[in-house]
Amino acid sequence: MATKDAKVLNSSNKVIDDYFNKVLQEDKNNGKLKTSGVLQWVKDASKFAKDALKAGVDFLVLDDINTIFNPNASKTDKALAAVMLFPAGKVLKTGKVVDLLKASGKKEVVSAYAGLGKILKHNSRGVLFEGSGKKGWKHIKNGHIKGIGAKKGDTFYPKHLKESEIKNIIMTSLKKGKYKGKSKNGNKSYQYKINKYGIKNMKVIVDKNNIIVTAYPMDGKSVKKKK
Repeated sequence: MATKDAKVLNSSNKVIDDYFNKVLQEDKNNGKLKTSGVLQWVKDASKFAKDALKAGVDFLVLDDINTIFNPNASKTDKALAAVMLFPAGKVLKTGKVVDLLKASGKKEVVSAYAGLGKILKHNSRGVLFEGSGKKGWKHIKNGHIKGIGAKKGDTFYPKHLKESEIKNIIMTSLKKGKYKGKSKNGNKSYQYKINKYGIKNMKVIVDKNNIIVTAYPMDGKSVKKKK
C-alpha cells in the first residue's frame, strides 16, 4: 500500500528503475531472493510501471504497483492497492489502466474488484466494498436490513441500529471472529459471539480475495427472521 511519501509515475524511467532495484535489494537482504520467480515479478511490475508512464497514466503510485505484483503481499493489501490504481477509487472494467493490467497478465485484478465501488472499511481479514447485488455492503443492506430478496429463515439486523453501527459490527465480527472453514468456491466463514445490541452471534463470509460477501446476525433477542 502506498505511503504518504510514495513516488508517483510523473517523473522518469530512472525513478522506476531505482525504486524496483531497491525492492530487489531489500528482498535479497531479507533472504527472499531465492528463485527466478521473485526476480520475474519485480521485472513484470517495473515493465507495467514503464508502460503506464508511456501511456500517459502518470498518477499511479509505485508502492501500489509493487503490492499488486508482489506474491507475498496480503490479499487485503492487494485489494486496497487495486482501487488506488484508479482515479475515482473504483476499479473499472474499461480504460487505460484496465488495458495495462490485462497486458501485464493481471486480468484477475479487474475481475475481482470491478463493479464493487469504493472501499468503505477494511482490516487484515477483509475489505467491505460499496458492493453489488451479490456481495458487499449493497448486498448486506438489501438482504439483511431492507429485506429485499430475503428468503424464509433469513435474519435481519435490529431496527434500532444505524448503518454506521452495523458496518462497525461487521468489521469487529470479522476481526475477532472464529474461523469456521472454507467452502468449495473459496469463501471463508467467520463466526463471532458478540452478545451486544440485541445480537448474540454474527457470521461474516469473505471470498478468496478477502472481499466481504455477506454478514448477518445469526440470532439474538432483537434479531428477526423472515417467515
